[in-house]
Amino acid sequence: MFYGLNYWPRSRAMYFWDDFRAEEVREDFDRFARDGFNHLRVTLSWEAFQPKRGEPAPQALRDLETLVGLAEERGLQLTLALFMGHMSGATFVPPWLLAGPGRRGRLCDPRFQVVTAGKVLRPRPLLDIWTDRRVLESQRILVKSVLEAVGHSRALYAVDLGNESDNVLPPARTQDATRWFRALSRYVKRISPALKVTLGFHGENLFQVKRLSIAEIAPDCDFVSFHPYPNYTDWMDDPLDTDFFPFMIAFLRRLTGKPVFIQEFGLPVPARQKPRTRVVRFQRVPGSSRPLEKQRLFNRRAYGEFVWSALRKSRIAGNLGMLLWCSYDYGPALSGLAPLDTALHERHFGFYDQDGDRKIRRWDLERLLRTPLLPARIPPFGKLIALYRDQDALESCPVERRTALWREAFTRFCRREK
Repeated sequence: MFYGLNYWPRSRAMYFWDDFRAEEVREDFDRFARDGFNHLRVTLSWEAFQPKRGEPAPQALRDLETLVGLAEERGLQLTLALFMGHMSGATFVPPWLLAGPGRRGRLCDPRFQVVTAGKVLRPRPLLDIWTDRRVLESQRILVKSVLEAVGHSRALYAVDLGNESDNVLPPARTQDATRWFRALSRYVKRISPALKVTLGFHGENLFQVKRLSIAEIAPDCDFVSFHPYPNYTDWMDDPLDTDFFPFMIAFLRRLTGKPVFIQEFGLPVPARQKPRTRVVRFQRVPGSSRPLEKQRLFNRRAYGEFVWSALRKSRIAGNLGMLLWCSYDYGPALSGLAPLDTALHERHFGFYDQDGDRKIRRWDLERLLRTPLLPARIPPFGKLIALYRDQDALESCPVERRTALWREAFTRFCRREK
């Protein structure tokens, strides 16, 4: 099983590729290997790797080769996430993706500000990332360039074709996203047949209607990547309930018939947090439709108990791995940059704090790896499965009904497990 981290360096976070520092990456990868991690998810900034339409950036590709080489030297496996895209509450896009005169587009998700060319913009129309032929051709060019640069490496395990991409631009139709993924995943396989392909799904792809259907895209995935956050899930009563993880693994395996990879999980834990949990508010994003939200922050004791419990309960046959979100907390030098200037809790998700120290003192992944896998128990989930395999029924189902079905299924699952 894989255990690892989503990697952003503490010095630059999601602006990492604009100022690549090989020595910092080397030190980070040494630290991760010492602590027993064996897998990293590394996200590629679309603007850094393709600042002009159809033209990959040679320096970014060279930096990627350096990073992959450092991972290979340390025995770390990598998932490379392309086309960022959505990240931590902001939409990062190359400037050529902005719609304008003669370039008809659709409004991006209005909850999120747009970051491009060093500027933070109000939500605005983008070229359609799912159907625009110019965009699709640029995506193919970038895939080909990345795989030609690093596809031969023993460190490369999988390519993730997008991180929660419906947060950038929701598909107009379910079939648009399904066709997009099928075409691009098959293109990856033509170039690198042994490489695994996946897509980073989040809770909204199940608990809301976003037209990025896990059930329809899964047949073209080697495994289903999911980001379960009980603290972000409205129908979960306890934000620290780790039964949520085996429940979601079981449901996704029943829905798709594919292995599952918990690609993100974690909690925001600031340095000096004394109560077990407290609530902070988002700051309002200028021009965004996103309402002020409350977000919980947790202390280190709660974090340690949560992480270990989630890891133990998710050591299940059919679950490929668990990746913490994310590697580091971000310090004051980054607090004025989007999205960390408004999404305050996003500064505190690190497994390591700003000084590079673990937030969990007792850490022994080798011991966990020696424990046998739990047998997979996959109940039928009858009503939910029927609903999520019928997109028309799903879109017409009232949110109250969907919420009730999820609560009922989770309660039954927990009773069965006990």
